[in-house]
Amino acid sequence: MRIYFRRLLLITLLSLTVSFLWVSISKEVSESRRDNNSRNRHSHFSTKNTDFSRKKIARKNYTSKIIRTFTAPLNERRTKKSNDSSSRLLHQSTLSRRRLTTRYIRHSNTYSSIHMNKNIIINNNNNNNTNKNNNTNKNNNKNNNNNKNNNNNNTLRNIQQNVSKIQLKNIAPNKAEIDNNNKNEKQPRVQRRTLAKYLPKSECGTMHGVPEGKYETWQLITKSRDAWVFSAFYENLTGPFIRIIGAKARWISSDIHCQLWFNVTSGGENSTDTKLHLVVVSASVKNIPEDHGRKFAACYFLCPLHQFKANDPPVSVSIVLKKKCQQPRNHILVTPNSVVRKTGKKNFTVCLSPLHSNYDRMDELVEWMEVNKLFGADYFIFYNYSISRNVTAIIKKYAEEGLSETVEWKIPFKSEGGSEIHYFGQLAAINDCLYRNMYRTKFIVFIDADEFIIPRKHRNWMTFIDSLKHATNIGAYIFRCTFFRKEWEDAKENFTGKDLAEKYNIVSLLKLDREPKIHPAYIRSKTIVNPLKVETVGIHNIWTFRTGYVASEVGISQGLVHHYRNWENHKDKQKVHDYSILAYKDSIIKRITERWKILEEVLQEVKQ
Repeated sequence: MRIYFRRLLLITLLSLTVSFLWVSISKEVSESRRDNNSRNRHSHFSTKNTDFSRKKIARKNYTSKIIRTFTAPLNERRTKKSNDSSSRLLHQSTLSRRRLTTRYIRHSNTYSSIHMNKNIIINNNNNNNTNKNNNTNKNNNKNNNNNKNNNNNNTLRNIQQNVSKIQLKNIAPNKAEIDNNNKNEKQPRVQRRTLAKYLPKSECGTMHGVPEGKYETWQLITKSRDAWVFSAFYENLTGPFIRIIGAKARWISSDIHCQLWFNVTSGGENSTDTKLHLVVVSASVKNIPEDHGRKFAACYFLCPLHQFKANDPPVSVSIVLKKKCQQPRNHILVTPNSVVRKTGKKNFTVCLSPLHSNYDRMDELVEWMEVNKLFGADYFIFYNYSISRNVTAIIKKYAEEGLSETVEWKIPFKSEGGSEIHYFGQLAAINDCLYRNMYRTKFIVFIDADEFIIPRKHRNWMTFIDSLKHATNIGAYIFRCTFFRKEWEDAKENFTGKDLAEKYNIVSLLKLDREPKIHPAYIRSKTIVNPLKVETVGIHNIWTFRTGYVASEVGISQGLVHHYRNWENHKDKQKVHDYSILAYKDSIIKRITERWKILEEVLQEVKQ
């Protein structure tokens, strides 16, 4: 037993000795490596004085060489003061002219880009006079001071004209180019350019097979057809970002990416060489309420731009799910909603819900437009899902007069008989209309084709709004609604022009009986909004306001929505005589009569 314990003690001592030696050796090795690394790292500080002197002399010689290189041409340029002055003028005027040129020009029937070209005339005689003045300045030193100011003014004037011509050639095409483009699509008439230094390098490299950029077309996001996009708008009210109007099923992935396509130049602001540059950012999605339990709901896809110092928004955008560098199935041209057009804002633009089922109610449409024009409307936006040839001709005539615009609304969802989206994508349409006209109009009116917002105390919408100017925080006006039943008999009251009202089927003057019930605010209500103060509009309300703004519920003594419809409820026979519209009867009859005289010729051409 003693022998066993002695052996155990001996083994323990040997183990401890070996462990101690191993730790000591490891420590020495690590200290040795650390010293070597330190010597290597700081070796350049311990160079010899001779090496330091040689480097100092070499740097001095190199500096002298650089100074000689630059002073020689400077000395030569000092002898050419007139040329130097002209060169400075050329550089300064080019930069100043570029900063003043508007970069965002949208094409529409009223756009001013075509008219701008007419005002830009290049005066070759001025160029010749400038050259002659330059030669005179060189040869005649006595008159140099007298001619210098005239020469500089002529040079600056001609430079500005030439720069204008070059920039407008890149920004706004002439009328022939517009007509030769796809007439059914509204393409952006601008070549926005971003300096490459303001953007990060592309993570995805060169991407091939990208779809052609389009306006106003429903485009697919996923192969499973669960998400779609329609339009994209640049917005900078609360920070720069791209807002995309679309629709999606409720179960799609939340891992969404925006592929932003910038038109970049690496040659400076004056360079005309550009190429597409791809930058990918994470996107967020925001549902627009009121999906009514359908498979698809209208939504926003939001692409932030605050991380870029780019001087212009991207020209187009694509939305992809999960893999950010995958080839996109969509490519939407961005509407640069940031600059108010020089042609001036409209006062009231009326946005109409999608027309469908081969809409052919010509009498209703003409009455609707003329009555709304009487109350202040000066522009109309139509969303065409399905309309007849006659209605197409009528809307086209208004468009030729600069009063309307039609957006083709061929939604890819089942819309009738178990529809997949509520009422032909109405929520997506009216919010598209909101952002489409955000900077083009002071107010937007959201009503249907069988409704009128009738001011009761004022002659039109603008005088009503002006009466509330003291309330600066109002973002929308909510008008209550009542039903005028079309199945009830026409009014028996006689008034001047009633025969014409019957001839042209002016329903608003023939149906003067309404239900006694006036719906409360936000039930069947319709709205007039300031587009800069609201974010999301609903069918009968405003879902989201910009910070600091609220809705104003208009009293029935101020205004009321007249909704003309067939209810066909035989049990409900109570009537209230409402003659408020008769205050406008003379103007309504005159407008509609004159309009039909014009449209009869238009419809005759359609029949032929």
